[in-house]
Amino acid sequence: TFFQQLAKYEGTQLGRQELMGELIDPEESGIIKRSWFQLWPADKKLPAFDFIVMSLDTAFTEQTRDKKTGAADPTASTVWGFFKNPTTKRTEIMLLDCWQEWLGLPDLIDKVRKELKVEYGDVAVPMLKPLYGAPLVGGTGKKIDLIIIEDKGSGISLRQMLEREGVVTFPYNPGRADKLARLHIVSHIPANGYVWLPESKKRAGEPMTWTEPLLAQLCVFTGDGSTEHDDFVDSTTHVWLYFADRFAMVVTGD
Repeated sequence: TFFQQLAKYEGTQLGRQELMGELIDPEESGIIKRSWFQLWPADKKLPAFDFIVMSLDTAFTEQTRDKKTGAADPTASTVWGFFKNPTTKRTEIMLLDCWQEWLGLPDLIDKVRKELKVEYGDVAVPMLKPLYGAPLVGGTGKKIDLIIIEDKGSGISLRQMLEREGVVTFPYNPGRADKLARLHIVSHIPANGYVWLPESKKRAGEPMTWTEPLLAQLCVFTGDGSTEHDDFVDSTTHVWLYFADRFAMVVTGD
């Protein structure tokens, strides 16, 4: 009877790990797969972006700390460019920048101001270099059009202070949907080839190295506790949900 009970796990991921002693890659159980992301060739000029969105997932407060580890939550930022793909004839999105830092509100506002000066998708060069507010050479790209900030905790204060300075922000309220539910809702977007990453010039067939922290969180996440930090997950799903709402007919059918 004991072995009959074990047999039902044969061939499953749990069985491979517990019965066969295999070391399982945690990304195998993730909702989002790395193979779903498209790679924009390193030697190909970037597309002309129609709309650029920055998404900020702020720490609830500067003092927010994990009750078990004592680690504070960082603020995560992702920047995405919306563009018309001439091959598929549909609007798609590309990751242009991502970072996470432990920043208090005054420092975070200063960093956002710097990010708003960055130009993405410079048509004069075939590569981009947007990290940490580094301006592109030539200055012929496009700046951020909209900032999405979750409408809770420190995000509310950040929105209010930015709007006083004339910076347009979009409040995102997740309602009752938790992080996992939100990720499930938008998983069809990368699964259907709508999401692009810039290819590394040094490592052919691989995305640029600065995308790795985001991918590591996104492709492992299966719910609370599956990653040490999940701030990139929230920042990304905010944009993908906005993308789905704005281009619903394009995303759900061709």
